Amino acid sequence: MAVNAGLQEPKLSSTVELHLSCLNLPNLDVLSKSDPFVVIYLKAKPENNQIQSHNEEKWLEIQRTKTVWDSLNPEWSDQILLDYHFELVQELRFDVYDRDSQSEDLSTHDYIGSIRTTLSRIMGSRGSTYSDFLMGKNGKTGKFGKMIIRAEEVQSCKDIIHIQFSAHKLDRKNWFGLGRSDPFFTVSKSREDGGWVKVWDSEPVMKDISPTWKEVTIPVQKLCNGDYDRPIRITVYDYESSGDHQLIGGFQTSLRALQPNKQFTVVNEKLKQKKGDKYKGSGTFNVVKSVVEKRYSFLEYVRGGCELNLVVAIDFTASNGAPSTPQSLHYQPPTMNFDGSLRIVSHLNEYQQAIVSIGQILQDYDSDQLFPLYGFGGAVNGQTSHCFPLTFDPGNPEVTGVQGILEAYKNAFNFVSLSGPTLFSQILAMANRYASQHPSQTSQNYTILLILTDGVINDMDQTIEQIIEGSGLPLSIVIVGVGQADFSNMEVLDADDTPLVYNGKKMKRDIVQFVPFRRFRSMHYTALAAETLAEIPEQLVSYMSSMGIKPNPPTLASSRHMHVEQSFKDVPSFHSEFGVAPPSAPPTQL
Repeated sequence: MAVNAGLQEPKLSSTVELHLSCLNLPNLDVLSKSDPFVVIYLKAKPENNQIQSHNEEKWLEIQRTKTVWDSLNPEWSDQILLDYHFELVQELRFDVYDRDSQSEDLSTHDYIGSIRTTLSRIMGSRGSTYSDFLMGKNGKTGKFGKMIIRAEEVQSCKDIIHIQFSAHKLDRKNWFGLGRSDPFFTVSKSREDGGWVKVWDSEPVMKDISPTWKEVTIPVQKLCNGDYDRPIRITVYDYESSGDHQLIGGFQTSLRALQPNKQFTVVNEKLKQKKGDKYKGSGTFNVVKSVVEKRYSFLEYVRGGCELNLVVAIDFTASNGAPSTPQSLHYQPPTMNFDGSLRIVSHLNEYQQAIVSIGQILQDYDSDQLFPLYGFGGAVNGQTSHCFPLTFDPGNPEVTGVQGILEAYKNAFNFVSLSGPTLFSQILAMANRYASQHPSQTSQNYTILLILTDGVINDMDQTIEQIIEGSGLPLSIVIVGVGQADFSNMEVLDADDTPLVYNGKKMKRDIVQFVPFRRFRSMHYTALAAETLAEIPEQLVSYMSSMGIKPNPPTLASSRHMHVEQSFKDVPSFHSEFGVAPPSAPPTQL
């Protein structure tokens, strides 16, 4: 039985808090101003991730704010806590009501308006401040006021500690005290109830009573929940393959006390009681290295202005099948059932569904919404190319938003004929060039390459070489395999277990995530994004940390939000229609 089953760091998800305010709500009371409160909903995840039509959407109420009495510009003190997941689409709805009674039955109150958005859009907004006009029951905006949502990450300890231990003259436990022990140690942290919970196992060092264990990196939160003075206990055992490990001894300390060159006596309480004053301990335990590294969160980088740059590459090889036939992976029926909000995608092909699923997450973190879009394996003007812009303008390969990607992809078949073979290296070299402008402390950016492909790679060595080159750049690579091809070589590129090596050069970090689309065909389209993007936050944070780049202070709210607020003043006939005097002071600027 292995001693160390492997401690995995938690995903870099975060708890965030939202604070709400509104401006220029309509007055729905006769003798006084409105008494507004907000009901917050989270869109329910479809059962078994099945595709859900717009009419089948279900919303879960997660909180109601207190009522702010007599105010058309309310600011609520309520803290709305949500678990934020970068890889998920978390749709939120905020309904504003004017309270007319003490009843909690919403039908007894006057509905003012509502906004719908996603948590990623809120967090991806400049300064994590999002604003929008409230929409009335008639679907119109402009006279129902505006909501402002300010978000902030709830602080927790994300520090990590690089630590290494050794021991000297531990007790011999094998062969009746004649053989050498196989020592390993565990770390446990104290609980408020006086108990202990194990949080770490080391690997055993075989046949060595004065071992030096490998350096390890452990989240501080795992060791002491951010409290450096919290009691922790280190216990040393002699490893036994049966699992009946023999206790050598232990001691109690704190993370703060684990300073380099510090020595602790390993004590076995039973032997101490048995031997009395003759007992001098069961060896010493030494701190070889102890360095705490400040570990920032993905959100801290985003809130500080770090831009995520999405680059998309689409496979135009002949193995996809003729686009005009329904059997083709590129087939696009004459009528496609999806709306401009990209929520209904039931008739899109797998390429389009992957674009919508992943693109709608990442576009919220790119301020200019301009995405370089390329094809590979297709023939343009009769010449096969393995990296060509789908704008067909080499000087301007960018399109605007997810809708722009879909439109350019659809139009590309007027100019591209399917060809082959499937080569990745030129696309990867292109992405490396995009990412080669390393971020600095003042200018932070990170590139994500999305490759959509149906086939087996025919330039594996060159592909690995380019991935290794990209592993030292601010770059992550997401590969989605469409169709029924054998994608076993893609699993090699994923390199979760075995790092890629080419010509003696080893990749610096894991930057590739591969997912076959067929695994998610029967699920809601957002399930694909949840799988493919789950590793991006950790990859970004690990790269920035390795370069010594810290998050910048949160940026100010964008001019776009200021423009929305200013434009509200220009809504024609708003005040005259409702007979409401404008506020005596201008609204607070974001």
